[in-house]
Amino acid sequence: MRCGLIARADAGGLAQMTVEFARHMNPARVVIVDLGDSGRGPMNLDRLAFLNPWQMMVTSNPIGDDPWEWLLDGSDVLYTAETAYRPGWCDQAAGRGVATILHAMPELYAGDEPDSLVVPTTWERQRLPWATRLGVPVATDLFPFSQRTEARRFLCAPGPAFHDRDGLNIIIEALPHVREECTILLRTSQPEETGRRLERFGLPPNVTIELHRPWPRYDQLPDFDALLLPRRYGGLSLPMQEAAALGRPTLTLTREPNRGFLSRPLQAQGHIDHQATMKGGRFDVWDVDPRHYAAIIDNTIRRPDLFTEASTRCGEWAETSSWQARAGEYHHLVEATVEGAHG
Repeated sequence: MRCGLIARADAGGLAQMTVEFARHMNPARVVIVDLGDSGRGPMNLDRLAFLNPWQMMVTSNPIGDDPWEWLLDGSDVLYTAETAYRPGWCDQAAGRGVATILHAMPELYAGDEPDSLVVPTTWERQRLPWATRLGVPVATDLFPFSQRTEARRFLCAPGPAFHDRDGLNIIIEALPHVREECTILLRTSQPEETGRRLERFGLPPNVTIELHRPWPRYDQLPDFDALLLPRRYGGLSLPMQEAAALGRPTLTLTREPNRGFLSRPLQAQGHIDHQATMKGGRFDVWDVDPRHYAAIIDNTIRRPDLFTEASTRCGEWAETSSWQARAGEYHHLVEATVEGAHG
């Protein structure tokens, strides 16, 4: 069964998702889309160094005819995440006898009709009732578990998604209300601007800020105890999954799909603030009282027993959510998609 893949190789989440698919599923052919200045940082082909040169081809967006034909010529089924970077791709693939799989994100779903439509979490699944749920495994070889017993160093690494998806504004507004001594490791491509914002809100002397520029590899993180991610909307969160694999709990909001995820005591009770129009329709955007989120940070520091339990549960979750544990589901999806398309 020859599986083709449309991948990214920059520093964004779709790159992480598709590179790990390539690493664990051994696709026959891979087209790597270079978005240039529109991508999440520069493209780094070293991330796909495990592939043979004849297995991959680099192209721009949208995918042109030559790389597209090359991809279809060597594939029985085609997998892509969120988008295929080519209008009409489903019908074109079907016309060549190639089955299609789209791992869709509800907020960015554009109405494509592949042979298999899958969604990664329960979030907004009712919008795509014909889709199958298929979680995205975590690479536990890159993110090995280690037990944590206390929280003092908190990582904040927000992505550039719109509507403050990862809650950076919540975190900045919450920090002046934190009472316990802690260090915040804040990843930002604009350290001067971020520093000025922190100064405007003010920081208590017990909170230390370390500003970090984006690191060159997504699996080379600074040492931290817990992840700050009060996510306002969205389903799949690779940073949350990778932190969990490391044994680092996430301080998030009590909204789907994170409600009850690993440790409820480390979650802040949020609320729907407004709705925003996205490619897939109108979606709820959440908010939380910054003082309440600050209290969650303080509670995480003051209750090492709760934090230790959360770290242990992270490791248990990772054992059943790794690529080693779940690759079989992907092989089954590939085989079932081909059978369904030609059945």
